[in-house]
Amino acid sequence: MTPPPEDVGLCPTATDDAVTAASVVPGDRPPPAPRAATRPVRGRPRRPVASTGLAPPSTPAARRRADPARRVRDLLWTAMREDLVPTAPLPPEEQLAREYQVSRNAMRAALASLRDDGLVARVQGAGTFGAGEGVVHACDRLGGFEDSLEAGPARVTYEILAATELTPPRLLAQLLELGADESVVLVERLSRVDGAPACLRCHWLPGRMAAILELDLRRPFYDLLEDGLGIEVGEATMFIDAVGADGGTASLLDVADGAPLLYVENHTASAEGRPLQVSYARARGDRAALITRASRPPRQR
Repeated sequence: MTPPPEDVGLCPTATDDAVTAASVVPGDRPPPAPRAATRPVRGRPRRPVASTGLAPPSTPAARRRADPARRVRDLLWTAMREDLVPTAPLPPEEQLAREYQVSRNAMRAALASLRDDGLVARVQGAGTFGAGEGVVHACDRLGGFEDSLEAGPARVTYEILAATELTPPRLLAQLLELGADESVVLVERLSRVDGAPACLRCHWLPGRMAAILELDLRRPFYDLLEDGLGIEVGEATMFIDAVGADGGTASLLDVADGAPLLYVENHTASAEGRPLQVSYARARGDRAALITRASRPPRQR
């Protein structure tokens, strides 16, 4: 197999949706914006931190004011998911403060935090409104956004950023159990829900699955594997984290540099246990959430 050109490496990009060949010519994108301020996280690399309406308290008195704002912010977000239509107006600030038994200042800070997270929009003279429907995705089954939305297949579209065959680095050769001189396939897509950017996902697949490059890549990914390649998908191991958006990702997802993103690393295997993909997804924190159900095991007596 011929190695890719030096300037392509493992990060080719493209701006044309119509991908029909086995490679995509890199396209020009603006340089990343400066990263947001960072803070150390124990055991993890330093990452961008998004701004929030809940400023760090500088005194014990400020902490006492900040704590109710944080707690009521969580309750408001639950109420919005459970009780309101996506863009419904919230009750007036004074009414919310009475209902949740906090001061007006605490309620104002809670609403500011929701606004900074992109979950509500505050309109001068009109009030506070939900920012729109997000995707609540069940992570106890394999699927995409289209599986978690009513009329999902008609509402989710894909822009193909890269689709090519490359020489794998040693890590991917090990994770995908590649044979000697076997290539790796890269497919990177930007998912939109109702036309708005929602998720950036990079798929790495074994070279034996290179026929996927001949398919219409603007289809749900697991449909491509099962219907397009005839592969029976088994199970996946997922690592879920929270990250800040770097400049390039922020531009693609239409968020501020450092905005909170849901990060999912996925290792999928076939029903026979053979590796099918290693993928990395970054979803907008204001557009996606995960839900699952768990039970506590019986106690040992």
